[in-house]
Amino acid sequence: MRGFGYDLRHALRLLREQPGFTVVALLTLALGLGATTAIFSVVNAVVLRPLPFPRSDRLVLVYENNVPRGWMTFAVAPANYVDWARDARSFESMVALRDGSAALIVDNVAEQVPATTATAELFRVLGGVAKHGRAFVAGDDVPGAQPIVVIGHGLWQRRFGGDPSVIGRVVTINDRPTQIVGVMARGFGRGNPDTDLWLPLTIDRLRAERGGRTLNVVGRLADSAEVDSARAEMDAIATRLSQAFPAENGGWGVTLIRLEDAAVGSGVRRALYVLLAAVGFVLLIACANVGNLLSARGVARHRELAIRTALGASRMRVVRQLLTESFVLASAGGALGLLLATWGTDLLLALAPAGIPRIEEVGLDGRVLAAGFAATLAAAVIFGLAPALQSSALRPDDALKATSRGSSHPGRRRLSQVFVVAEVALAVVLVVGAGLLLRSFIRLSNQPIGFDPDRSFVFALSLPESRYPSADAVSAFHRSVLERLRSLPGVAAAGATHALPFSGMDSVRGFVRDSEPRDAVEPPQSEYRLVTAGYFAAMGIPIKRGREFTDADIAGQPGAIIVNETFARRYLSGDPLGQRIRQAGSVDLPWLTVVGVAGDVRHFGLAAEIRPEMFWPAAQATWGATLNRHRRGLTFVVRTHEEAVSILPAIRLQVAALDPNRPVVSPRPMTALISSSASVARFNTMVLAVFAIVGLVLAAAGVYGVMAYTVAAGRREMGIRLALGARPFALLAHVLRNGISLAALGGALGLIAAWMLGDTLRPQLFKTPPHDTVTFVATAAVLLVVAFVACYMPARRTGRVDPIEALRD
Repeated sequence: MRGFGYDLRHALRLLREQPGFTVVALLTLALGLGATTAIFSVVNAVVLRPLPFPRSDRLVLVYENNVPRGWMTFAVAPANYVDWARDARSFESMVALRDGSAALIVDNVAEQVPATTATAELFRVLGGVAKHGRAFVAGDDVPGAQPIVVIGHGLWQRRFGGDPSVIGRVVTINDRPTQIVGVMARGFGRGNPDTDLWLPLTIDRLRAERGGRTLNVVGRLADSAEVDSARAEMDAIATRLSQAFPAENGGWGVTLIRLEDAAVGSGVRRALYVLLAAVGFVLLIACANVGNLLSARGVARHRELAIRTALGASRMRVVRQLLTESFVLASAGGALGLLLATWGTDLLLALAPAGIPRIEEVGLDGRVLAAGFAATLAAAVIFGLAPALQSSALRPDDALKATSRGSSHPGRRRLSQVFVVAEVALAVVLVVGAGLLLRSFIRLSNQPIGFDPDRSFVFALSLPESRYPSADAVSAFHRSVLERLRSLPGVAAAGATHALPFSGMDSVRGFVRDSEPRDAVEPPQSEYRLVTAGYFAAMGIPIKRGREFTDADIAGQPGAIIVNETFARRYLSGDPLGQRIRQAGSVDLPWLTVVGVAGDVRHFGLAAEIRPEMFWPAAQATWGATLNRHRRGLTFVVRTHEEAVSILPAIRLQVAALDPNRPVVSPRPMTALISSSASVARFNTMVLAVFAIVGLVLAAAGVYGVMAYTVAAGRREMGIRLALGARPFALLAHVLRNGISLAALGGALGLIAAWMLGDTLRPQLFKTPPHDTVTFVATAAVLLVVAFVACYMPARRTGRVDPIEALRD
């Protein structure tokens, strides 16, 4: 222990005596270790940290699927959920829920807040315990039950000041007096962090609904069951239901996914692991640079180490001393890196897109600090061990002779070259990865979307059944809102839909064509949208043939329908105008005549395929509970002649004039939705590009350092060459050739590694092959330019060497 204390004091003294070396090494290590810690903090919170539910490994999401149509995770029909909950023995319990929003009025102040409606089993399945009051109990979700609500911790603090006496208070939710019975503890529901209200879902009203799939289902596995056995049982139940109800359930099955796997999508998980690997490369490059610095510093310490060895110090004693210095240096760099990680984590949170789940939980906890400590120890070994072994292996007499000549040991030069080749190879892998993501992002951003988002402003309104009980009342309110919006100065068009493009809303129904003699056993399926008059003009969606909907397309008038081009090509032969379509499921449903063909829209995002779509007039689509629910929550689109943001105050006034209890929900420009669709790709590209630039700069610094060291060490040789008549240009070319050869070797190894690792990026690339020739060629060109600059700066000193001074040195 006494020897370690001496080594530690000696290491600290050396670092103080060489401030230039210390500052450069510390900053290099802090950059690598800080970036690694910051990225790991994100991976830890999003991927590694358990979900905040008791025994979360037993929670399973249950979806419906339709394999022939490629739908693997689809919402659940209410009647199917009832059958599952009754018959499945692999589950301890199941809950059906819907995420949405609700109009909350507290002290005469109205706001629309995120809300989840769920059956009474919700808190039993998720293991939630109320902080105050109670959670749901049996009977809360039956018809005629008293309206109750459980509120979230954030809403409790924000609107009620954290007052425990809020239990029993009656507030207005969706125009219904509702009693607060519970307040959930902080952190509950982090899988859906924005939820403020939990309301009972009365499933009895939907028991007969099999065609409309609108529910999310979560199940808790029984103690004796595993996912595979539960999957087999659910497949058997799905087969029985498809035989019993072929019109609605034919071709439909069940998909089970662990909640822990679903909480973070595979795309986000893979992207974060790629960033973690990239920042690991940056750390390795930083270690190689510091290793080079230690190797160069070892030249000046040959005499000191030779004297130590001559006085009896063993090789292990010298190695211990040198490794102690490396650990001290790494520890200081790790401490500084921790400060950078704190700042870097805040920066990542500010830049991170909303699409990354659990991002609000990112922080420097014990696991992150332990990972940072482990990375610090690993870095010390990586950059310190090889120089320590090499310095300790030199014989004392050789070291004293080498020092007296002022020359370097060949082994040390080779070690520096190995470090340079390694860091150039790592930097090339980073640059190739960043280049692939950049080309992919450019192609993604240039995708045609089928509509014009510029100068369009969107917002949502939700109409509760208690205040607007009939379809006529709902239609009249929507018509009044649109009339007021169209009368505003600067408004070019206004319309509404229940499923806005890029919103993530997915609605599918089977349909029957008039040319078919009867309803097919498995009718074709299509996306459907409820829209109002003016919607296509407001969105900038062109009508290719026929007409748009008008205010005359209301209940009681002949049914009308508009289809997109993909639907017309796939399902309608000949002239689509005038052909008739109806929803599958009953012969009593009305026939709808095709009055127009709209242009194709990329509804599900920039990278999504275009699907067949049917557009129904919202005022006419009054059949079925699902459509009635859709009609009560429309998203309005306002197209203006100028910038759209300035119109929001006028919109609020017009809506309040019709109903002061109807808050405007999620107002934003349409361009914001488009931007958020590519936000994850933009974030990954930006962060990886930063890492690639840092890695390339560090690699260039390494090449520069080795070449500067080579020029300094070969000063005597160059003086002799010049004295014998060598031309300065020949010496310059010789040094450049040596330096660029090292960079070329590292570049070649890096390109090979990037080629072999290319498939890991394939899922994140859009219309860009992982072995894209342009990217690889461009990377090679950038590397040659950077290597030439890094080599030329020290190499040009060769022409300035004075032969007499060099020989005298």
